[in-house]
Amino acid sequence: MYESLIDKLVNENQASERIEKKIAINSGNSNLIRRILSSLNFYPLFDDRLISSIYFDTADLTFLRDNINGVSNRIKFRSRYYNDVITKPKLEVKLKKSFLGYKAFLDSDGSSFNIKNFIAKSASIINANYPFEPLYPTAFVSYKRMYFQNHLGIRCTVDQDLVTHKIVGAVDLQELLRIRTIGMFDVVEFKFNKVHELVFRNDIFKHFVALPIRATKCSKYVRTFTDTF
Repeated sequence: MYESLIDKLVNENQASERIEKKIAINSGNSNLIRRILSSLNFYPLFDDRLISSIYFDTADLTFLRDNINGVSNRIKFRSRYYNDVITKPKLEVKLKKSFLGYKAFLDSDGSSFNIKNFIAKSASIINANYPFEPLYPTAFVSYKRMYFQNHLGIRCTVDQDLVTHKIVGAVDLQELLRIRTIGMFDVVEFKFNKVHELVFRNDIFKHFVALPIRATKCSKYVRTFTDTF
C-alpha cells in the first residue's frame, strides 16, 4: 500500500536526499564526543534544544514492524515541537529508500495550546493528506539535541537524555513526563550527501569505533516499543 506513496514522496523531495548513519553510545560521553568532533573540525551549528516528537502509525503498527523487520523502503510520520513550547505542529514524513533517507513536510494550519490538542491537530492533518488508512498517535519521544557541521556540510547531531513513552488513550503533558522510559545511551547521527560517503568512512567513523558503542537499534521509535534503552 505504501510503496507507491514512498516512491511519490521520494521523487518530490530529491533535494532532501542524504545518507544517515546512527551510532548508539553509552550515556555520559558527550564531552568526549565534543572533543572528537572538534578535532575533526566540526563546529557547533545551532544552539542546543529540546526536541519532542509524537509518532503516528497504523492500528497494527505497520511502520514499527517494517523498521524492526529491516524493510528497505519505509515511511514514518511524526509531529514535533521544541523546547517544551507547544505551538504550531511541525509535521514530517521520514522516508527510507534502501540506504538513502528523505524528508517531506506537511503544512500546519493554526496553533496548539496543549499536548492533547497538538496530537489531535497533527493526526487530523496527516490523515487528511494520506487517507490510505487511519493513523494514530503511538509514541512520545523527547531528547536534548546538539548540532555540529564540518566544512563539507557533513552534519552531526548528538541526542542525550532520551525519554520515551507509549501513548495509550488520551494523555496530557504531565502524564507523558511522569510515565516514561529514560534512555541509557546517547545517539550520534551523521547526515551527509552520498558523494561524501568515503570521506565519512575513512576519515570520520574510524574515530568513533573505539568508543563504548552499543550494539542495538538506534531508532528511538522502535526502542519505545522494544526493551528499554
